[in-house]
Amino acid sequence: MIKQRLVFVTRSYAVAMTLVGLLIAVAAGAAPSRATTGLVKPRTLVLEHGRIYKFAQDGDFITWIGGRHYVVHLRSVSGRSSWVLGHAGVGAAVGAQSASTLALGGKRAVWVKYAGVMTREAGIYTAKPGQKKPMLIDAPGVSETGGTYLTGLAADGTQTIVYGDATVTGSPPDWSEWSLTGGGVHRFVAKSFPPRVRGIPPAFAIAASVGRVAVVPAVLKDPQHADLTAAPNGPVDVYNLSGRRLARVVPQGTVRDVALSWPALAVIVGRSDGTTVIERYDAARGVLVGTTTMAGASDLAMSTSGIVFRVGRTIYAIRTGRTAVLWRATTTPIGLSIEGKRVAWAASGRIKALNLR
Repeated sequence: MIKQRLVFVTRSYAVAMTLVGLLIAVAAGAAPSRATTGLVKPRTLVLEHGRIYKFAQDGDFITWIGGRHYVVHLRSVSGRSSWVLGHAGVGAAVGAQSASTLALGGKRAVWVKYAGVMTREAGIYTAKPGQKKPMLIDAPGVSETGGTYLTGLAADGTQTIVYGDATVTGSPPDWSEWSLTGGGVHRFVAKSFPPRVRGIPPAFAIAASVGRVAVVPAVLKDPQHADLTAAPNGPVDVYNLSGRRLARVVPQGTVRDVALSWPALAVIVGRSDGTTVIERYDAARGVLVGTTTMAGASDLAMSTSGIVFRVGRTIYAIRTGRTAVLWRATTTPIGLSIEGKRVAWAASGRIKALNLR
């Protein structure tokens, strides 16, 4: 029977047919789809004895908050040098518009520790190797009558460490009406409680690239509540660290996340038809470069080598306009980021990394 002859072919014949098929595919210009792209197995950089809560990287260094005591660690990627910088506490996002966070600028780690009950404060701390104890940078706080929310923390090198905030004030006597009364972006250099950079509006989200900060302006979702959001079809602006606006783009939808690797900029937007889209820009020219529709996209990050994001436990990359699966993690990736070609994240008590090919 023909079926039997097809089944019982020789090994050499099967190999030959496979090679012929590959040659035909190459000649036809066939390209692998997202589902069939070969995956590079990530290497383990760190094995933590306990849970890893936050992770960040910059240059040749990585930082993470881990273990039962929420220890803030710093280590070189090679593993030759390591330090304990402090403790971050439980990291509960009490009174915060965003979850507890961690950033790294060079060898300086910056993290947030929430405290308080009636008046809730977001203590922003920093430390670097050789520093005796962590330094308090700022402590924005809120109460039932309003206050200042920490809305973002970002770094890229030791001279570009920034955080965004927005001040919301309630109207007496019943505090049923709210208004956005202040906010912006602060740049930390050496001293505590740095002033806001002039000319930058209240921030809903921020991203940093050496010497520059991308800002998604904040608006109130509803005057009857103190919830912050981005304006539908609102702008994303890029400023230098003196507050001069360098660029503006206007995404189509409501921005949920932003990433910057100047002059490239990317955003995740939710559109009115319910779709989630990643828009990529040449921010210096204000030009839309491309779009990628991807339901559930989050944790956007970028470098000069490409863009990474995740959908649930699956990590994707966008390079030269093409989207590919990088890895499917067994648990939700934490702190997904890219530094050069190195993509790294934390999951299941381990810090994993792989290099883009």
